[in-house]
Parts: sequence; structure tokens; C-alpha cells
Amino acid sequence: MAEGLVRVVAWVRLGTSARLSALVDSERARRWLLVADDPRWGTSGLSGAERARVKLARVEWLDGLRERGELLDTAAAVLALGVRAELVARGWDHEWPAAPETAVSGRWPGSRATGWPERIGANLSVGLVEQVRAACWHSSPIAELRAFRDAYPGIVGGRLLREYDELSARVITPGDVWRAAYERTLWPDQDGETR
Repeated sequence: MAEGLVRVVAWVRLGTSARLSALVDSERARRWLLVADDPRWGTSGLSGAERARVKLARVEWLDGLRERGELLDTAAAVLALGVRAELVARGWDHEWPAAPETAVSGRWPGSRATGWPERIGANLSVGLVEQVRAACWHSSPIAELRAFRDAYPGIVGGRLLREYDELSARVITPGDVWRAAYERTLWPDQDGETR
């Protein structure tokens, strides 16, 4: 956690919060069993300093399980697992040039996704969030959309509206990735795999 965390918010389909809660609750119960059944984490008869060392080692061990996707006892662990899988599926799991500061917050040019009824927040590593923002920014036709709006600043219709719609349909925002990540981990498709 040395690099820090940042809060991200995903607007998701109805039922996602309930599925997330069920998974996290189940994984928290499993975490309790993992710790209780492992003699490494016993602290009976230890000094205060020894108990602190055991606790630190346990926290690091649990963080490692979460990082590898082997323990999904927090919304952040679920989202991070899905985001990493989504980056791989899109071929975006590599270094990207940094996104501009304007990519950090607010509505992106061409962004039109609305109407998602549930809102879920989670803390992700700064590095993962920056990778997603950069991948989205550099994979979307942002420059073309800005040039279009500069060329046609008013209300457009007909061919121009279709052109704008075609450009904006190719915009992928971080919110799209957060939503896809939850879909991937919480809503299995018919093949039994996660999407």
C-alpha cells in the first residue's frame, strides 16, 4: 500500500450491490476460518511485541491473498480482481503514457453512459487507477471528438450527429471499466466463466 489508494465509484446494474455483499460476506467468513485454522497466527502466550509482529505478518499475508485474487473479502479486492482481468481481456495490461489531468475527474468528451441505478465505491491502488485512466484515454477518440466539437460547436443533426455518435460510441471511460470489472467477477456468464 506504499503507493496509496484512491476512491473510485462505479454506477452499476441493479442487483450488483446485493451480489457484492453476498460474496464479500462469504469471503469474510472464509477469512476468519483461514486465520483461525492456521497456527502461524496464534498469539497466546506471546509478548506485546511478538503479538504485533504476528499481526503485521497476518495482515501482509491477507493482503497478498487479496492481491492474487484468492481472497475477495472487500469490495476493493473484488473490483481490483475484475479490473486486472478486464485490462488483460482488452489487451491493456501494459504501460501507457500518462493520461492528461483532464482525465482525472468529471465527464469525459463523448461519454454518454447514464441510467445505472446502483453506485458502489471502493479504494484501489493509485497505480491501477492511473493505468485504467491512461488506457481509456489513449484508446478513445478524444482528440477527434474535441476537434469535432470545435468545428461544430452548436447543435448538430443528420450526418453530423451520426458522425458524433459514431465517435462517442468508441469512448471507453474508467466508469465503463469499473462496471465491466464488477460484471466480470459477480455475474457469471452461461459458460460458467466470469465476465
